Amino acid sequence: MVRTGYVWHERFDDNFAIGHLSDNTLNPKKKRTIPVAGASLVTTITDYTRFIEYLMKQKGLDKRLFKEMISPQIEILSKTQFPPITEETTTENKAINLSYGLGWGL
Repeated sequence: MVRTGYVWHERFDDNFAIGHLSDNTLNPKKKRTIPVAGASLVTTITDYTRFIEYLMKQKGLDKRLFKEMISPQIEILSKTQFPPITEETTTENKAINLSYGLGWGL
């Protein structure tokens, strides 16, 4: 995974995408110098696909760690997630055990 990092690397400068805001202006790319685990991962579709493939095949991971990663860690009770984050909660998703594992939503 040579084009993946939690901080910006100069080698990313030649090829990256940026999004648009609701008023159709460009959303400036944050070139972070300090890693933020929940928000700063920069990757390519190739690197991310490789990561997910390894994960699904459980390559390079202890079986206990894989099981922990895909087990519910934090129950999701919020009504909305991104954006905006509110304090409004719901029980609508209890039946499907909506939650976060280690690294993603389940």
